[in-house]
Amino acid sequence: MRPFNQNGINIDYLLNTATQDSVGIQTGRFADGQLVSTQRLASFHLGGPRTTISVRADATDWFWDNHTRATQWLERGSLTYTLGTDSSFSIGARKIVGASPPVGGLPQSIVGTNLSLAFSRRRKHDEFYFVYGDASAFYTRPAATLKIIHYFGADKGT
Repeated sequence: MRPFNQNGINIDYLLNTATQDSVGIQTGRFADGQLVSTQRLASFHLGGPRTTISVRADATDWFWDNHTRATQWLERGSLTYTLGTDSSFSIGARKIVGASPPVGGLPQSIVGTNLSLAFSRRRKHDEFYFVYGDASAFYTRPAATLKIIHYFGADKGT
């Protein structure tokens, strides 16, 4: 068991909406050092309400008690286009660079990029999802997923 204690502040605008803006910083004791985490998020409509762009940049700076420093960046961007009231297309990219704070060992420097695509469509009694890649994976996985959901009886949400 190692100590973990962070406190911080966030400033959010239009929280939990498609066009949320946010900036935050947290700091505190983490294992054998001090961790400072910063987050920046900007989302906005491009050329009207159908297209939304979101960009995010997070950083962690971990300062070991012996004055060693480990820094890691997470950069992420996405573009979502709404095709109508029932369909949308999204593309997202993510890059992780640097050394993460130690969790069960020493910091290790890593570089990982990921690209994913998604299409969704909702019909009266059906939902269709097509996804390429895995947005939560460290690297782009060459995988495609098709998900079809059919609702028997009442429509979803009724």
